[in-house]
Amino acid sequence: QPSFVVALGAHVAYSLMPQWATLTDRHPGEFSGGKSIKSAKESMDRRGFIWYPDETGLPCPLMPTLHPMEAYYNPVPHRILVDIDFARMGAVMRGELPRTFFPNFTRIRTEADMDLVWDSELVAYDIEITWGGTKFLCIALYTAEGQAFLAYEDALRAVEPWLRSDRPKLAHNGQFDRYFLEAKMGIPVGGRHEDTIIGHWACYPELAGKEDTGIGSDKKKKTRNEMTRKGLNFLASFHLNYPWWKTYTSSPELMGRLCVNDVVATMEAFRVIDADVDEFGVREQYERQLKKVPALLSVQKRGFLVDEKTRLDRVAKLEARQTTLQTSSSEAAEAFLKDNNHKVDPETGKEYPWYHSGRCSCCNGASLCKACNKLKDMKKPTLILWGMREGMDLSELKQMKVADIKAMLHSCKTCEGTGKVDKWDFNPMSSTQLPLLLWKLIAIPKGLHGRGGPDASEETIKKVYQWTKE
Repeated sequence: QPSFVVALGAHVAYSLMPQWATLTDRHPGEFSGGKSIKSAKESMDRRGFIWYPDETGLPCPLMPTLHPMEAYYNPVPHRILVDIDFARMGAVMRGELPRTFFPNFTRIRTEADMDLVWDSELVAYDIEITWGGTKFLCIALYTAEGQAFLAYEDALRAVEPWLRSDRPKLAHNGQFDRYFLEAKMGIPVGGRHEDTIIGHWACYPELAGKEDTGIGSDKKKKTRNEMTRKGLNFLASFHLNYPWWKTYTSSPELMGRLCVNDVVATMEAFRVIDADVDEFGVREQYERQLKKVPALLSVQKRGFLVDEKTRLDRVAKLEARQTTLQTSSSEAAEAFLKDNNHKVDPETGKEYPWYHSGRCSCCNGASLCKACNKLKDMKKPTLILWGMREGMDLSELKQMKVADIKAMLHSCKTCEGTGKVDKWDFNPMSSTQLPLLLWKLIAIPKGLHGRGGPDASEETIKKVYQWTKE
């Protein structure tokens, strides 16, 4: 019977763990508990965390890590991370890294609930905002002595005096929290700020640079090489043994719990990182970066000077390009649909969303426009008025016979006077029409258009049609 299981890569972890990543982990909504994603991103996010038998049903602990081939082709950072993960496995098996759990918390409602926070020598804090990033949701606090607190927006004013004070504070990427609190909530945050993300950068610069997820040179973009990780869960996978907690949701209660867990992990990671800063001899780098934060906040609040004329010009060009691409993509798709007579879904018997046939809705099948479809009942004065609306001369209309006026008035433009329509209107930006065309009617492999949803560009449409011909 094994004493420890290491899952090498996302597919193995997907097979062994009942609650592997799902789409709702990255979008608003509750965690579904189902399994749908096997991508490497989920493996990177969860690598180094330990799952125990009560979570997996296995007879021993399980730890996902990166696939060995990733470490072979990407020594920095993947090989380093695999080495760290196997070292964590050894520490767990030797009893040096026991499982720890997040503590309960106290709800803050009045300033009296803040007494222990004021008395603490150091307090970690973190805020959560609503989906979309525009509205404050809650703030969590965790003292160096081990007490956790949570306040929602209705109690933020009870926390405000402490935030404004010069009491020492700790955050993970505190620049974000400080900017939001001051710029959006009107609360400038005072006091010295320790920061775990800066400490992590000082200790592990090869893992915490500025170029993340392949942004940089063309080579990095092509290989999608992930050069950095500096999120709080990443730091926890180095130094701590908490259960996985970074599952986002639209529930204010669950997000409050996540916020509390964040500040607990921040404080406990800081204890380790701060000691490493001294051990590695990088205190000077750490302090230098801390001193830059106020200036960065000032720039962030002020914003950057924008050449408005150039911006508007580029926006106009982008919009024109988008219109051109949408038109060309729509024309290419409609050519395919018409050639293959894709009008009606044989499974449902209903017309596809890009096709409409039948009686003209404009003229109601009467061949003349809706305004003119009662010409047979009109008297000459009314016909003269309609003729003038069509640009006909009044004096000539008075001399004409009723039948001649009726004959000269225009027919329905929608159906070209037939009373029937056979209309095609494919929308390449539709989340319904494009997958229906590519995945159902053409049945292309989903990998052909790249990751995520189908690509609506003209180039992809042409590639798809070329693939069907071959």
